[in-house]
Amino acid sequence: MVVMLPIGANIPSHWFKAASVEKAIIPMPSRTQEGLVYDVELDWATRELKCPCEGYKFRRECGHVKALVFASYKKKSKRKGMADTQLASYYKFTIEHLSTRRKAVYECLETYGPLSNRLIAEKEHKPVNCITGRTNELCKMGLADEVGTVYDPVTDRHVILWGLVS
Repeated sequence: MVVMLPIGANIPSHWFKAASVEKAIIPMPSRTQEGLVYDVELDWATRELKCPCEGYKFRRECGHVKALVFASYKKKSKRKGMADTQLASYYKFTIEHLSTRRKAVYECLETYGPLSNRLIAEKEHKPVNCITGRTNELCKMGLADEVGTVYDPVTDRHVILWGLVS
């Protein structure tokens, strides 16, 4: 799978580390290793994004490239000026029509604030594999987003904290 920059995506010029007619280099920080920065390469002709990280070399996609695509889209939609009242109305409509499991995860994040998938699973008394899909779906719907990462002593790993989009 090759990750392409969407047409109409807005990448501010101050994000570029280097730019030419053919390519641009955009530094993206690592989520797991503090201080580590990957130089994501954008080919202007094909709009293909490439990252030097191991995940991209193995899967042809990575979190750095996905984060860049998400950030460029997010800026564009804000720039067009969707009013806060419109967003509130849209979220209310969407939340009312969520499936039971999605709504449970949404309400858990609403009640307790940012949580990892494991903590949501604990609060909802469900296995974690029932939660991960719902958080990803809420993220794709634009209702939830990654807030950051934190060390989880139970799993002995860095985990993503999910929070609601305001």
